[in-house]
Amino acid sequence: QDFTLSGDLQQQTLDNINHIYQRYRRDFGLDLHGTAEVNLYLIEKQDDFQQWMVDRIGSSSRHYAGVFIPATNEVAVWQWADNEQQVAQTILHESSHVLLYQLSPLAPVWLQEGLAQYFQTLETQPDGRLKISALDDAQQRVQTWIEQERLITLRQYLSMDDAQWRKMAHQLNAIPYTVAWATTAFLMSKPVGRSTLRQMLQDLEKTHQRPTLQRIEHLYPGGISRLEYDFFRWAQSDMAPHWY
Repeated sequence: QDFTLSGDLQQQTLDNINHIYQRYRRDFGLDLHGTAEVNLYLIEKQDDFQQWMVDRIGSSSRHYAGVFIPATNEVAVWQWADNEQQVAQTILHESSHVLLYQLSPLAPVWLQEGLAQYFQTLETQPDGRLKISALDDAQQRVQTWIEQERLITLRQYLSMDDAQWRKMAHQLNAIPYTVAWATTAFLMSKPVGRSTLRQMLQDLEKTHQRPTLQRIEHLYPGGISRLEYDFFRWAQSDMAPHWY
């Protein structure tokens, strides 16, 4: 490590990683068989972070704040912000990737990124409760797209395969990551959505069945049309924090 998180933030971050694991267990019924161990590198300079990536996968990007590499079971995060809380959020984001990869390695990329972005804002309150806030930039983008009538439909979004998703993301299109967060945060906002997510992940774990549009149509009460209606109403709301 080139840097450490100061004060209580480092311990809070470690505790919050454990809270994320517990949410995966409680909300989704997923369980690790044995211990998940990963090497976490805290790198001060962006150039060193990029070289770290090149050494392992042969390429890098100046748009990454952190990365999880399943092949080597390593995570690296660089000190990209003066605000330590933002750096800690990146650590939580990458830690969510580690956990979901251990629990459900076949999860589609939208779900991997959606859950990682959702859990990165987790904060433990003084009374011990957990608070998960809306992702500021993503919330603003979604509501702007609604105003401009540019928001992609969930029917279109959930029909994309991983290759299409990654291609859009590599073109620096904001839609893949933003709608991944929005779809996940919406589903986590109410019991019927959490139940749908839980069944998607259970399908992946038990039968390796990916959440196709047809499967989601079956899982969500009222089908895709109702899902889109409920999502659109939620996206126009104030997106209140989730408490656990």
